[in-house]
Amino acid sequence: MLNYPGRPISIHDVGGLLGDAYPKAFTPCNITSGFPVAGTYPFNPDIFGEDEFLPSAVTDRPDPNIAIEKAKISFVKPDKEDIAEVDNKDFVRILPTPNITGGTKYSLRE
Repeated sequence: MLNYPGRPISIHDVGGLLGDAYPKAFTPCNITSGFPVAGTYPFNPDIFGEDEFLPSAVTDRPDPNIAIEKAKISFVKPDKEDIAEVDNKDFVRILPTPNITGGTKYSLRE
């Protein structure tokens, strides 16, 4: 890069450039110094604060493969024969939806 300024790097140049930099960057000292910084060894579960996990909260979404089914519940009064509804309240029951992507079709008739 210093020898040819302004010249774009192609895929064929990457091997030559990394061949010199790789042994200098990946020394045993550099590799082992990364473990304490990341809290891996010795293990430190408090190395990251709560605020450092906030960017991943953007992806916390409900599972789209779960359907919500509303059901009306009715009860029988013990002293009467009729059925009374419970103030028209909807009760929610979560059911997994089947994931049908094709496959072999079978027939009961042969």
